[in-house]
Order: sequence, then C-alpha cells, then structure tokens
Amino acid sequence: MRPGRIAILLASLSTPALAQADPVQEALDGAAAAYARGDLQSAIRDLDFARDALLGMKMQALSTHLPDAPKGWTRAVNTEMADAINRLGGGVGAEAEYYRDDGLARYTITLLADNPMIGSISALVRNAMILGLPVIRVERYRFVNQDGDLSGIVGNQIAVKADGATTEILIEALSTLDFQALAAFGD
Repeated sequence: MRPGRIAILLASLSTPALAQADPVQEALDGAAAAYARGDLQSAIRDLDFARDALLGMKMQALSTHLPDAPKGWTRAVNTEMADAINRLGGGVGAEAEYYRDDGLARYTITLLADNPMIGSISALVRNAMILGLPVIRVERYRFVNQDGDLSGIVGNQIAVKADGATTEILIEALSTLDFQALAAFGD
C-alpha cells in the first residue's frame, strides 16, 4: 500500500464516522437553521424531536439503576415505560418486573424522576406517621408501606416503588439498589 493511502486510511479511522451522526445534534442544528430562516413550525418540530430523544436517553440511563435479578429470579425491564410516564405528567421512569424461577413469587420496582407526582409522594413519606401509615427503613431511606406496596423518595428527586410480593421480599429487593448512585442521578 502506498504511503498516501495509508495516511488517508489512518485519518479516516481516527475521524468520527459521518454515518454515526448524533440525531440530537442534527435536530438542534435543524431547529437553529429553521429558526434563522423564520420557519418556526419546523424549529419547534426539531426541538420536540431533540427533547424526546434526550428524554429517551435519560430514561435509558435511569433504567441502569434497576437492580439485577437476585439468584433464582429473572428480570424483565418494561420497555413501554415512556407511555405510562406521559400519562402521569411527564418526566422519566424505569421499571422492571422480577419473577422467581419457581413461579411462586414476583415483584416490580419502579423508578420515577422529573415528575410532578414526586412532590406528593415526598409529602406522603414525610407525613406517613401522622397519617397512620407504617414506615420501613431501607438503608437510610424511609419507605411507606401502603397495603404491601413500598414507596419512598431517594435524593429528594427519585421516587422508588416496590410492589407485588411480601414486605420481606420487597425490603430485600430494595436493599440491592445503589442508593448513592440513584440519589446522584440527574445531578
């Protein structure tokens, strides 16, 4: 191979591929160009696309905080969470259902961020004793037990809910969360 071709090959390997362009950046660039030419509708459409793509990325990042399935269990991540979150007022969320391999138990863990309901859940957790609801601590975090469903707030910004199994199983499941990393989510 000639030295010129080697240099071109090496340069092409070290340059980001145009085929792998960032769709968010493309949408933002498209919005800026549409705005510059006065096409506000196209600018809004491109900004909406960029926002939706960013929310999808944040939702994917939040789902990495769902714990792995314990030994003898299987985890199924809910890939339709975006629709449910939109019905709940927006934000991002992640959810997984865990099935014990013998089929005798199952539970769900749901994480919710950037949603108006977080304030209500936080108030419920803070005032649980006044309301006569039992409070359970998992690590340093308080979870309200409402008829076997455990709900709490982590880092003043992430709602965590576990339901579908005995309280003991849910506490064990919640104890596998990385609370420190979850509290830092979005910072």
